Amino acid sequence: STRTQMGTRVTVTVIHPDAAAARSLVTTAFDEMARLEGILSRHQRGTAVDRLNREGILHDSPPELLHLLNESRRYSEMTDGAFDSTIAPLLQLYETTTTHSGRVPEKCELEETRSLVDYRELYIDGSVVAFGEPGMAVTLDGIAKGYIVDLTAAALVSGGTDKVMVEAGGDVASVGGAATSDGWRFALQDPRDSEGILGVVRLRDEGVATSGDYMQTFGEDLTLHHILDPRTGQSPEHTSGV
Repeated sequence: STRTQMGTRVTVTVIHPDAAAARSLVTTAFDEMARLEGILSRHQRGTAVDRLNREGILHDSPPELLHLLNESRRYSEMTDGAFDSTIAPLLQLYETTTTHSGRVPEKCELEETRSLVDYRELYIDGSVVAFGEPGMAVTLDGIAKGYIVDLTAAALVSGGTDKVMVEAGGDVASVGGAATSDGWRFALQDPRDSEGILGVVRLRDEGVATSGDYMQTFGEDLTLHHILDPRTGQSPEHTSGV
């Protein structure tokens, strides 16, 4: 079954001897995704992330949000800040200037906004999350989809099936294998050819995630896009897709 969720196309595949049970499992899976999106999305009004970003502090943070913020900090420390969940102000700057003004941000705008990006200024104390500076904001776009597809696949297994595939905009979780092969087969898109592929991977009880400069661009030449280096405010130039 395929639906639009989390701002992308989501496909849930369940192999089960009982068709009615399979349909029920798929419905439950989409319900679980909607629940998690209602906590972790920066785009929906009223989510925990939205409230944190608007108010600067959140006293009743759900465990799912706390888990991902702590995981994000761990990845930030591992990558010396290349991954940073507080990059939301930079993304918002690019989205606003390119969409509404038809231009890219000026250097002074980038520098001012980049001063708001620092995972070390995000503080967690129990269920309380707070920013160290006014104007800071978080986005979990770089980690939440993978987390959600993993939890959804686990929920399907708990529901009684051992052959599951969940895919959401390039983030895939798998359990078991498809009925006709040794594993679920996924093509890796060529970032410069929408009809081309770079290769095929087989998954069994594994996951894979892809991201590229061709998905959300800030200009026609693909030099600026939704993948931003928090330390420079620019998109990386060395890779088109990973």
